[in-house]
Order: sequence, then C-alpha cells, then structure tokens
Amino acid sequence: MFSYFSQGGRHRAEGVEVLRYRISLPVFPNQDRISNFYGDILKQVCGYCESELQEYAEKRYALWDIPKKKFNYPPIFYTLDGKVTYEDSEVLFVKLTAQIKQRGFSDLWRTVYDAHAWSLPDELLLPPKQAAAVFLDKKHIPKGLGVEKGFLVENGKYYVCYKDRTEEIAV
Repeated sequence: MFSYFSQGGRHRAEGVEVLRYRISLPVFPNQDRISNFYGDILKQVCGYCESELQEYAEKRYALWDIPKKKFNYPPIFYTLDGKVTYEDSEVLFVKLTAQIKQRGFSDLWRTVYDAHAWSLPDELLLPPKQAAAVFLDKKHIPKGLGVEKGFLVENGKYYVCYKDRTEEIAV
C-alpha cells in the first residue's frame, strides 16, 4: 500500500513568475527505508529548485530583452514524478520522470528517466539484472542491462529505462 506526497513552489523576479516546480514521489507507510529514500530525494530536489534552479531562472529572466517582460515571459517548469508501476508482496517498481521546460525555448526541454526495483521483505534496491531475472527468463535479459540503466515493469510490459528514454523489451 502506498500514497503520493507532492510539494511544489513558485518563484518571482520583479513580480513576474520565472520558475514553477512540482515534485510528486511515493510514500510507503510500512516501508521506512524506501519512504526515507524518496523523502531524501524530495528534500534534495526541493533544495536544488529553491537555490540553483531559482538563480538560473532569475538569470534567464534578466537576459530577456523583449519589451513588456511582465506580459510575455514564459516561466521555467520543473517536474519530478515518481510512479509505482508494479507492486506485489515481493517486489516493487518505481519509475521516476524528471522534466524541465520553458515554452518557446527548445534549449531548455529535457526529460530524464530512471527506475528503481525494490525487494520488499528487506527493503533493498535490486540491481537491474536481478530485477529483470525476477520476471524474465535469463535468455531474455537485455545484454547491455547494467548499473546505468533500470529495469521496469509497467502495465504488464517490460522496459529498460535509459537516461533519456525508455524502451520496451520484446519477450
């Protein structure tokens, strides 16, 4: 059983919204180690948004040289979403999607993916190959599946999460 905890914020410069962020991560009432792990991520990302990203947003706004800034400036949007994609009595899969974007600026559109597999009895992260072995026959495990990638189960399908994309595994 789990729920989601969300936190967000907005920042203004000269009365103009320059940054908006939202973080939504799972919380597991009976799984302290897993909840603390995502709680730490929440604190670190909020700290980043309220310091470095806020400073970056202010600098981008200061460089905006179009008249009537207050009516034209598109704020930077940052989101981090954690979604439980599979859960049973033994394992749990969480997919993380982080996105930053600013309307009208293609240089600031990025989406990054990650996936975590947890062993529920002992609340430990499973390495990608071990997580894949739970669900796939050994011969179907993608050859390049390693520490920089995550294995994910979502809607009964199997995926490999790379940093910038997810790919379905044909079984």
